[in-house]
Amino acid sequence: MRRRSMLRSGHRQIRRLAAALVLLLAVDAALIAQGTGLAFATPSAPTAVSGSANSAQSYGPAEAQDETSALLMARLQNRRIEALSDRTSDATTYALPDGTFSTEVYAGPIRVKQDDGSWQAVDTTLSDAGDELAPETAAADIAVSDGGDQ
Repeated sequence: MRRRSMLRSGHRQIRRLAAALVLLLAVDAALIAQGTGLAFATPSAPTAVSGSANSAQSYGPAEAQDETSALLMARLQNRRIEALSDRTSDATTYALPDGTFSTEVYAGPIRVKQDDGSWQAVDTTLSDAGDELAPETAAADIAVSDGGDQ
């Protein structure tokens, strides 16, 4: 009989320890998420959306800094979210609400990485850059002579 009470006491201690560990991990995860600000998928202020308007507009841009944040946002908002950390000049990766990822790959560059690290869409519109014509944003350095004076 004494052995049973010792076993029950041991099981209670293990359960208490497990519950305390789960609570500690939950608090730790919440503090980390709060410190980074990346995992929060709710808008800062509620916005009214009419019945005919797209409900995705109330959540803000469909992008997140990393895959983990994108996956969480996709599940919470029930829409695809771009993982910016996986963005390249010719590919876009999305986290989907079902927990999977989808990557769209293009035959050529659709965006160009700027010197400051941001991405800008390719724009081949020519602009006058002094004695030459150059595209607004292109993957390669291209310049066309404007013909000069002669």
